[in-house]
Amino acid sequence: MVKLPPFANPAKDSYYRVYPAQERHIGYYLPDLVRQSYEEAVRCESCRAWMACVVLVGRTLEGVAKEFDASATSVFQGLRYMHGKGLISQELLDWANELRVLRNLGAHATTKRIDSLDARDALDFLQAILEILYSLRPKFEELKQRRAKA
Repeated sequence: MVKLPPFANPAKDSYYRVYPAQERHIGYYLPDLVRQSYEEAVRCESCRAWMACVVLVGRTLEGVAKEFDASATSVFQGLRYMHGKGLISQELLDWANELRVLRNLGAHATTKRIDSLDARDALDFLQAILEILYSLRPKFEELKQRRAKA
């Protein structure tokens, strides 16, 4: 019997990779557009396609912004909306904005380089944002509701 890690949720997840281990696997619910973009970014990282990785990190972030504000016409507008509604802190807004800037550097023809450290850091910060928004925040809401009934 394979012991699943604590973040794996067989009731909600359609699969969990046991081998080979995928370090960047997300074992909680993500909307399809967000998950698809995130998984593409991870594949780009594994292929060492650093520019493509940061572009897909930005696409993932855009998907998140549109998930929370369907009327947003830009990533930055969606992020400002999320911050204004208290969905993300100032720190998360700063992180997300930096990811947006990196995405723009990767998406537009400039002389500035995107290296492996930029891409890996972008995925690290994106993972943290996703975990807070889609795993920890819902868990905290469940905790508050459960405690209110107790």
